[in-house]
Amino acid sequence: MPTKNTPPVRFAMPAAFIAGLLVLAALSVAACSPAPSPTPAATPGPSAAWDPRLDVIDQAEAVWDAHQPKTYAYTFDYTGNQAIGDTYRYRVTSLEGHAETQLINGRGLPAGGEHAVTVPGIYAGARLALAGDGTLTTDADYTYGYPKSVTYASQAADGSWSEAITEFLPAGDPAGPARTQAQLSTLLDRWQRQLPAEFEYTWSRFRAADGPAAATVWRVRLEGGKVVSSSESEADGSVPSSAATPEGSIAAAQRVISGGGWVDVAADTGSGRNLLISIDPSPATTGDAYWIRISFVDLVAQKAAKAHATAAARWAANAPTIYAYTWRYRGAGDDLTYKVSVDGDTATIRPVGGTPAVEAAFVAPRVEDTLTLIGDVLAQGGRVTATYDKKLGYPRSVTLVPHGDAGLKGTITIRDFRLP
Repeated sequence: MPTKNTPPVRFAMPAAFIAGLLVLAALSVAACSPAPSPTPAATPGPSAAWDPRLDVIDQAEAVWDAHQPKTYAYTFDYTGNQAIGDTYRYRVTSLEGHAETQLINGRGLPAGGEHAVTVPGIYAGARLALAGDGTLTTDADYTYGYPKSVTYASQAADGSWSEAITEFLPAGDPAGPARTQAQLSTLLDRWQRQLPAEFEYTWSRFRAADGPAAATVWRVRLEGGKVVSSSESEADGSVPSSAATPEGSIAAAQRVISGGGWVDVAADTGSGRNLLISIDPSPATTGDAYWIRISFVDLVAQKAAKAHATAAARWAANAPTIYAYTWRYRGAGDDLTYKVSVDGDTATIRPVGGTPAVEAAFVAPRVEDTLTLIGDVLAQGGRVTATYDKKLGYPRSVTLVPHGDAGLKGTITIRDFRLP
């Protein structure tokens, strides 16, 4: 995907006008010079080819510049090289000319790259793509002028990409209030169900005109059964601790909708607890719009990820070359048991009892593969409870509760680990 920097403004003069200027210049030189110049005049090079796709982009963005709503939100999807996971989804909201983004899923943008998912940024990237060797196609909404899709098809194996804007929600959309109310109720239910035993979150609220640097911030932590709250702006008393919660924020948003205001909400698909709530109580006026952002940290998952990383590093550094063990899975799928023996690069995996051959079971009972599975479940927001061998780092027992396509719910054990 090309880097999206706004290109310089382009000016184009009609060819007939340019030709007229050249004729006038030639006549003037002939009238004023007694003899031809001994140095022949340079021959002008060919002019750049006109690209009708640039006109399409310019016309669509002109509609956007003229008709974009003051308050709106949309979902942005990018798909690049899927083999390396180069995809992401964002919810983008604009309040009073200022934009904020919430990552829904995928790898995300580098720091400072949020401009790439705004409407001007998308159009700038499309213009840059015209200079590539691939084929660019665009489709725009001509009510507001935003790009519905931009697709770049390249001959390079990893050079193609596509972008799309969906779920465009401007202030005044008659279907918006009911849809947002339903989303708020779903997120509240998800927040309250299956909370980890230990977690923390940062709650911040800031006006659109002021930006995050002027936010009111509360930090809340639950650890060891005790809730601790602290505020960086406690002195001004602007937000009590009871309001600086997910429940309080969602209730406030629901009241704004009931009063005729505009609200949009976005959450990540991993934990479902990283929230961006966009609120404009009166879209017809300026100065009252604000955002609430909740950044959630699952301390249990954080500790599990740290333990997994430590164990994987220990295994990589200390794994023996010859060893054997029994690998078992018990849980939501069929019971599986394998006898595994490893001698250098050769692994023999023998099913036990009615367990199918490993190729038919779609499992990988080697230690390295089990460690990779644990990492994948954690990366997708699943829960992992594991014990690892303190010397070698292999997982002795792992209970998985996936939140994605990695693994099945259940427990994996590695028993009878034997060295020669």
